[in-house]
Amino acid sequence: MKINSSTAVVNLDDRLTVEQSKEVFANLGLAVHASNVLEYASLHALFTVEMVSKMRSFSSAAAWEAAYDKFFDEGFSMPFGVIVKRIKATSEFSSELLDLLDTCKVVRNNLVHHFQRDHAEQIYSEEGRSTLISSYENAVAIFDVANNLLEDEVRELQVKFGVDVDKLSLRIEDEMQKLARSVPT
Repeated sequence: MKINSSTAVVNLDDRLTVEQSKEVFANLGLAVHASNVLEYASLHALFTVEMVSKMRSFSSAAAWEAAYDKFFDEGFSMPFGVIVKRIKATSEFSSELLDLLDTCKVVRNNLVHHFQRDHAEQIYSEEGRSTLISSYENAVAIFDVANNLLEDEVRELQVKFGVDVDKLSLRIEDEMQKLARSVPT
């Protein structure tokens, strides 16, 4: 495959086969996916603190649904760092989790904005590819640890705010099954 730009032409076929790159890019994709899962879980944690605690104060189901939609419309446009900052401002979460989220923010930003550029040459050697894959696996691991801790603390907050977590889990599972059935195979 040739990549053309105004300044250079690079023939990647001479340096890297598709098979050699598949595992590297699959692991990069998994790391980015894991960071997105954590980002969405963090937004849901923020929702739990900022909105669920006030749920009973809404005058109608329609008012609640409008607030819900507005929260997520605005929330999905927020960068991960802003979400983390707002979570920290709530003082509802453990310092362990907050420190871990700060670390995840740094890892995620490096992964998405700098890592590929800073380590581009590593993809051209077996040792370099192994190093890249290991870095991506480490990122996935830290995102997973943070996500699990976040999930545990959110569940505790839901109980504190009077949410029937068993009923909520069943409803989420039901919605996920509906979604799975609606996806063409």
